[in-house]
Amino acid sequence: MNYRFKRLLPLAAVATAALIAVLFFYGKVLISPDHYLFSTSGDGIKNYYTFAWHIRHDTSFTHFSGMNYPYGEHYLYTDCHPLVANAMRSFATIWPQVASHPAGLLNLMMILSIAVTPLVLFKILTHLKLPDWMAVVFSITIATLSPQVFRLTGHLALSYSLAIPITWLLLIRAHKKQHGVYSALLFANGLFWMLIHAYLGMIALLFAIVWLTTAFLADNNRRRLLLSYSTTALSLLLPIVLFFLYARLTDSHTGRTDNPSGFFLYNAEPDDLLVPPGKPLRPLLDSLTGGAIRQQWEALGYIGFGNAMLLVVITLMTPAALLNRKVRRTLQNLFDNRQLNISLVAASVVLLFAMGIPFKQFPQLADFFPVVKQFRATGRFVWPFYFVFATAGSFILWKIWHGSQGRHTRTALATTLIAAIVVFHLIEGYHYHRGVAASITT
Repeated sequence: MNYRFKRLLPLAAVATAALIAVLFFYGKVLISPDHYLFSTSGDGIKNYYTFAWHIRHDTSFTHFSGMNYPYGEHYLYTDCHPLVANAMRSFATIWPQVASHPAGLLNLMMILSIAVTPLVLFKILTHLKLPDWMAVVFSITIATLSPQVFRLTGHLALSYSLAIPITWLLLIRAHKKQHGVYSALLFANGLFWMLIHAYLGMIALLFAIVWLTTAFLADNNRRRLLLSYSTTALSLLLPIVLFFLYARLTDSHTGRTDNPSGFFLYNAEPDDLLVPPGKPLRPLLDSLTGGAIRQQWEALGYIGFGNAMLLVVITLMTPAALLNRKVRRTLQNLFDNRQLNISLVAASVVLLFAMGIPFKQFPQLADFFPVVKQFRATGRFVWPFYFVFATAGSFILWKIWHGSQGRHTRTALATTLIAAIVVFHLIEGYHYHRGVAASITT
């Protein structure tokens, strides 16, 4: 009993810290969820409207009658939380009062996702063998700086920071356990996010597919484990196939273009990862550069000041490692976790897509792969890199701290470095959430 209590104590600490943070920033919403609309213009108010209309007025599970009169629209194209909206329509036939609280329901779902995300990140960090105290601290900092928090102010269904970490965790466990239960969970998870928002589902599943492909190619036992890999791959591909098959079979509207424009409009760039989007550092940068830095809002994936500096240092060390054996050994020691390395490769590949690479360099490739044109905001695909590199940064800091043990001066310096980075990330996160909370509750 004592052992079980000790194992649950760190998770309880994460849950408590997350709950306190959510109550501090978003307590008004939790107390009176029906009293707020996080956005009263643009996509935000449209998303509230389509969700409420589909629950209250539509007589079909797939047809949305609240726009494009007299033809209506297929509900998957209205950004109405399709799965949740249809579930609420069903519940409303039994408990009609359910239909009276659509805004409150969405608000609670979005805010509670913020609270649950650190718990999932904690499980990922402990899987990487970080000590519990570090996993507690870093799970909070990574969740706090999640760039998806800004979606609360408009793109409601994209705000669920839980989507990518839970997909990553299930993928890690499916690969490790090679158990059908985890493949089934991966399938259900993928289909769930596709039916919350197709973009969010595709971001999580593309990362998972690239992850699995990388793991397969790097596995010397891949032939022996072919059945396991195939089962996991099927659990990732089936949600995508079923979603698009369902959309095609249930959509009676004609005239949709197969060649949309906009693929090159909202691509990510390095500054979207390395440059802070707000206080406390952004005003200083703007004063130094005369406001010359213009980030793409759709591609915000800032990894935090400490992680940004770490990424710069690693980038500089990599070519030096080719010439210097000591630098090479240092990097090998810092990146000695196979699953984390696979995750970094997968996240980096998805990041290239977020940047429009190689399509921006060779635009004609988009005509050979027309499916890519369906994504008008590839910048959103930076989110897997945010979560993976922030996790890798935590792992590297642990390796530095662990390697300093037994040398008091080095241990003190490593501890100070970790404390400074954690505190600064929390300060950055404080400004994130203070600004978003003020925006959605006024």
